[in-house]
This record gives sequence, C-alpha cells and structure tokens, in this order.
Amino acid sequence: MRPGAAFRRSSRYRPSLICWLFAVTTALEDCWRTRIAKFSRFLSTAANSTSIVRKISLACNHVKACAILELRCEPMQLFMPAKPQPNLDFLRQAISLATRNVTSGNGGPFGAVVVRDGKVIAEGVNIVTATKDPTAHGEVTAIRNACKALNSFSLAGCQLYSSCEPCPMCLAASHWARLDAVFFAASAEDAAKAGFDDEFLYAEFRKNASERLLPQAQLLRGEAWSSFAAWIASTNKIPY
Repeated sequence: MRPGAAFRRSSRYRPSLICWLFAVTTALEDCWRTRIAKFSRFLSTAANSTSIVRKISLACNHVKACAILELRCEPMQLFMPAKPQPNLDFLRQAISLATRNVTSGNGGPFGAVVVRDGKVIAEGVNIVTATKDPTAHGEVTAIRNACKALNSFSLAGCQLYSSCEPCPMCLAASHWARLDAVFFAASAEDAAKAGFDDEFLYAEFRKNASERLLPQAQLLRGEAWSSFAAWIASTNKIPY
C-alpha cells in the first residue's frame, strides 16, 4: 500500500506524528525557549534525514509531509513576546520638544519622552550648552528624569521616543536603562546635514582601539582587577 493511501484512510497519524516529534524534542530541554528552538531545528533536519523521512512516509505522502513540517512556525509564534507598538503621538511630542528647545535658545534640536503603560512619565531635551554638560543629550536627559520619577535605575517596561536616531552614547544609555524599545523620527543622516555627525562616532567604534583618532592605551590591568574583586566579594552591593 502506498504511503499516500494509508494517510487518506486514517487521519489519526497527523496528530500522533506531531505529538511524537514534539515529545522527543520536549525531553531535550526544560527551558521552553530552548525547547522551541530545538523543535524548529529538529523538524527542519527531518526533511533531510532518511530514517525520519521513512517514519513520516508511513503516514503521509511528500506534499503532506511538507505541510506538517510547516507547523514548526506555529509553536514559536505562540510563545514569542509581543513587541511594543509605537504611538506616533508620543513621537510627535518628542519632535515638538526638540523644535521648542531650538526656538527658545535652550539647546540643540533634540527632544525625547519616556513612556510607560501608555503615559509619558518624563521628558528631556538637549541641554548641552545650557548646562555645560556634553552628556546632556535629549535622550540621556529624558532617561535621567524618568529614573528620578520612578525612583529606579531600571526603566524596564518603558519605551523611549526620540526626535532623532540616538547617538552611540544615548543608544548605550538606553541599553543600560533596560528600556523595552526605542522609537525615533529623524535619521543619523538627517542629523549630519544639520552639523551633528554621529556617523563619525559609529565609524570610530568599528575600528580597533589602536586605530581610533582618540588615543587609547591600557595600563595597570592587573592592579585594576582589585576593584572587581572587591565587587565580587561584597555582600552589600546592588547588582545593576
């Protein structure tokens, strides 16, 4: 009897086959993330495995086997966390802050807001010249204000809306703040046209330390480890 005929006579093989494949993969790992990833790889490999194809052929023909293999995407979609969806009103608010910052003479054309649960909890604008602080970019200022408002050094559960693509410093600050997402309007190329060339910094970071324009050198590495040793041994530290 041909495999296709067997499949048509009894559809019970389809669910049993999927259960068999998933059960084998489930036993590999307790962590559901790793389990789903291995499940996907396992099914992908099955298409090229003679022994497994023989098992599949007992239940279905080639076309229907491919249809079953396509099911590998569905479990992953069920467990993938939803990505934060941008709200353009918050982005427009950041743009408005940037424009007002320029017209008021307060600083550069950059503004940002931090949002949590659909509400703005902090704003920030570029105040580099006003405060004589080269790190006081719009995004950094917004992050600082948000941390003060929440009395926390973590902004997990929050999103940052910026009038422009963050510079390397602001992007790093966004990571350190544990933001869920960053949404921006103008690009780094747009900023370069106005005299703010962040692309230069991105290019510098892609070079080896010895090739960068800003001289850098590592010294006293052995002695410096004492600081990390003290941190590791500390019993009253607050990990961040």
